[in-house]
Amino acid sequence: MLAQETSHNPRDDAARSFNLFRRKSEPDLFCAVPEDRAVPGFIDGDAWEFGGRIDADTRRRPGFDAETASRLARVNGFYFFQSWTNCPPRAA
Repeated sequence: MLAQETSHNPRDDAARSFNLFRRKSEPDLFCAVPEDRAVPGFIDGDAWEFGGRIDADTRRRPGFDAETASRLARVNGFYFFQSWTNCPPRAA
Protein backbone atom coordinates (compact mmCIF):
# COMPACT_ATOMS: atom_id res chain seq x y z
CA MET A 1 0.00 0.00 0.00
CA LEU A 2 1.41 3.39 -0.98
CA ALA A 3 1.52 6.19 1.53
CA GLN A 4 -0.88 8.92 0.60
CA GLU A 5 0.83 12.25 0.13
CA THR A 6 -0.90 15.12 1.85
CA SER A 7 -1.22 18.27 -0.14
CA HIS A 8 0.30 21.43 1.23
CA ASN A 9 -1.83 24.52 1.42
CA PRO A 10 0.24 27.76 1.50
CA ARG A 11 -2.58 29.41 3.44
CA ASP A 12 -1.75 27.10 6.35
CA ASP A 13 1.68 28.76 6.51
CA ALA A 14 0.12 32.20 6.59
CA ALA A 15 -1.71 31.25 9.78
CA ARG A 16 1.49 30.35 11.63
CA SER A 17 2.79 32.21 14.62
CA PHE A 18 6.46 32.00 15.55
CA ASN A 19 8.26 32.06 18.89
CA LEU A 20 11.51 34.01 18.69
CA PHE A 21 14.73 33.12 20.43
CA ARG A 22 17.58 35.65 20.57
CA ARG A 23 21.25 34.68 20.73
CA LYS A 24 22.62 36.29 23.92
CA SER A 25 26.10 36.91 22.52
CA GLU A 26 24.70 38.23 19.21
CA PRO A 27 21.45 40.06 20.09
CA ASP A 28 20.58 40.69 16.43
CA LEU A 29 20.50 36.96 15.60
CA PHE A 30 17.12 35.29 16.00
CA CYS A 31 15.77 31.81 15.58
CA ALA A 32 12.06 31.72 14.74
CA VAL A 33 10.24 28.49 15.62
CA PRO A 34 6.60 27.88 14.69
CA GLU A 35 4.46 27.63 17.79
CA ASP A 36 3.28 24.20 16.75
CA ARG A 37 6.83 22.82 16.44
CA ALA A 38 9.27 21.64 19.09
CA VAL A 39 12.07 24.02 20.02
CA PRO A 40 15.32 22.73 18.48
CA GLY A 41 17.83 21.18 20.87
CA PHE A 42 20.51 23.80 20.19
CA ILE A 43 18.28 26.49 21.75
CA ASP A 44 19.30 26.45 25.39
CA GLY A 45 19.13 28.86 28.31
CA ASP A 46 22.88 29.43 28.35
CA ALA A 47 23.23 30.82 24.82
CA TRP A 48 19.67 31.81 23.88
CA GLU A 49 16.79 33.70 25.47
CA PHE A 50 13.14 34.05 24.58
CA GLY A 51 12.79 37.10 22.33
CA GLY A 52 9.04 37.38 21.87
CA ARG A 53 6.50 36.18 19.39
CA ILE A 54 5.42 37.09 15.90
CA ASP A 55 1.71 36.51 15.43
CA ALA A 56 0.37 35.36 12.11
CA ASP A 57 -1.18 38.74 11.40
CA THR A 58 1.64 40.91 12.80
CA ARG A 59 4.88 39.91 11.11
CA ARG A 60 6.62 43.24 11.48
CA ARG A 61 10.18 42.74 12.57
CA PRO A 62 13.09 44.05 10.53
CA GLY A 63 14.87 41.15 8.87
CA PHE A 64 11.98 38.69 9.24
CA ASP A 65 10.66 37.32 5.95
CA ALA A 66 7.36 35.56 6.60
CA GLU A 67 7.30 33.58 3.34
CA THR A 68 10.87 32.34 3.73
CA ALA A 69 10.27 31.58 7.41
CA SER A 70 7.25 29.43 6.60
CA ARG A 71 9.04 27.52 3.84
CA LEU A 72 12.19 26.84 5.87
CA ALA A 73 10.28 25.99 9.04
CA ARG A 74 8.35 23.39 7.07
CA VAL A 75 11.66 21.72 6.13
CA ASN A 76 13.98 22.51 9.07
CA GLY A 77 11.56 23.29 11.88
CA PHE A 78 13.09 26.75 12.38
CA TYR A 79 14.27 29.89 10.57
CA PHE A 80 17.29 32.06 11.36
CA PHE A 81 17.25 35.76 10.62
CA GLN A 82 19.17 38.86 11.59
CA SER A 83 17.35 41.93 12.79
CA TRP A 84 19.01 45.28 12.43
CA THR A 85 17.03 47.17 15.07
CA ASN A 86 19.67 46.47 17.72
CA CYS A 87 22.73 47.12 15.58
CA PRO A 88 24.83 50.06 16.74
CA PRO A 89 24.87 53.04 14.40
CA ARG A 90 27.70 53.01 11.88
CA ALA A 91 30.44 55.53 12.32
CA ALA A 92 30.46 58.19 9.59
